[in-house]
Amino acid sequence: MNILEEFKFHLLHSKKKRSLATIKNYIADINKFIKWSEENSKSKHNPSKITSETIEIYKLKLNRDKISPSSIDRYLSSLRLYFTFLKSKSLLCKNPLESIAGNTKPDTDPLLLKNFKLSLLDQNISKVTIKNYLMDISQFTQWLTNQ
Repeated sequence: MNILEEFKFHLLHSKKKRSLATIKNYIADINKFIKWSEENSKSKHNPSKITSETIEIYKLKLNRDKISPSSIDRYLSSLRLYFTFLKSKSLLCKNPLESIAGNTKPDTDPLLLKNFKLSLLDQNISKVTIKNYLMDISQFTQWLTNQ
């Protein structure tokens, strides 16, 4: 039995009763993420390789595709449940959505460098190039502040 089948079995037999339509939606949402993940990484889906940064890049992609905020919330809810299940099966050490779920502090990134970095990662720009871009921006803003 593959992991998605185990997850579906878990949903069907858990104490919290869910409708068949809800379970179908969870599986569809997770399949959509897995397909994107495999295309993005050019390798077979490996849940242990998914990080909070991967989730942030996926959220950017959903926003770029003009997916409604309520649908994005549903996708993330499905993924949160999926990764919680994987963690309970000891297939993951950490749920990559844990750090995203409680992120309620105000934005401390006025230059939006985090979004810029995620966008570059999404475009498969090398990490060295990204580091250099961010350093250049940092040095420029420091120079600008001193003028």
